[in-house]
Amino acid sequence: MIKDISQSITKGTTPKKYADTGINFIKVESIENNKITKIDAFIDEDTHNNDLSRSILKKDDLLFSIAGSLGRTTIIKDDVLPANTNQALAIIRFNEKHDFNLNFIESRLNTYDIAKYIFQNLAVGAQPNLNLQQVGNISINVPSYLEQNKIQNFLNKVNKKIELLEKKHNSYMDFKKYLMQQIFAQKLRIVGLKYNKHFFAITIFFKHFHCIFHLKCLKFFY
Repeated sequence: MIKDISQSITKGTTPKKYADTGINFIKVESIENNKITKIDAFIDEDTHNNDLSRSILKKDDLLFSIAGSLGRTTIIKDDVLPANTNQALAIIRFNEKHDFNLNFIESRLNTYDIAKYIFQNLAVGAQPNLNLQQVGNISINVPSYLEQNKIQNFLNKVNKKIELLEKKHNSYMDFKKYLMQQIFAQKLRIVGLKYNKHFFAITIFFKHFHCIFHLKCLKFFY
């Protein structure tokens, strides 16, 4: 169980007031795809060190969302510290001397059976939530350290490929938006289309410049 390999499992609280700048305050919505993608809330040092001292974050703490969007996770890195958080995120601090890969544990918490556990144990109210005891009781099997690393290295490669494909997808979507804007504004006219497995080239005519351009999108896969 998570509690058996953890030094502590706690959570924060909502501060009495926020600050324009200062200590990073991480919320559930700050986390996307296991990463902290945005921080738009801050607290002052006095609040951080006194009122919210219980939830001062440290490097390698694992955050696990327990209210609202359940089951989001991220591992705290140096680049977001100093930081604090609220009651919607459980702070899992692992034993200092451990024989497991933190990224492997995080990956394990993002599997189907953990999602099933969350669904079966959540309390339904104004918003669905889990309590800290339920987080501690999450059961995970931890293989040997060598096997953990092998599994996680494979998953890292898959994640990098996914990130690459997402970037390419976003590039195609931006290209599509650009074309639609130009077409519906009657600034371009498609006069030819060539395609092969490596790229497609659209020959377009820009009405205002009286020139022909070729727009090429690189092939989707290398």
